[in-house]
Amino acid sequence: MSTLGVSFNDDALEKRVLAGVDEVERQLSAAVDSPDQLVAEAAAHLLNAGGKRFRPLLVMLCAEFGDAAAPDVARSAVVVG
Repeated sequence: MSTLGVSFNDDALEKRVLAGVDEVERQLSAAVDSPDQLVAEAAAHLLNAGGKRFRPLLVMLCAEFGDAAAPDVARSAVVVG
């Protein structure tokens, strides 16, 4: 069982997907960063509320059928998150 809440039978696939999800998290955090404390706190609350990880996970998994290493895969996952 991985930290994603899903089981993988392929260690290499799990490693790639986890790396992609980590990149999505990094980009999500950067996207909601704001110099305004109120905006930053509200955005962080929404980001940490959950429920925004299933669609990005699906993007990362679907990318495995094509070029999972393409630079826009994580950005696409952030957009649908």
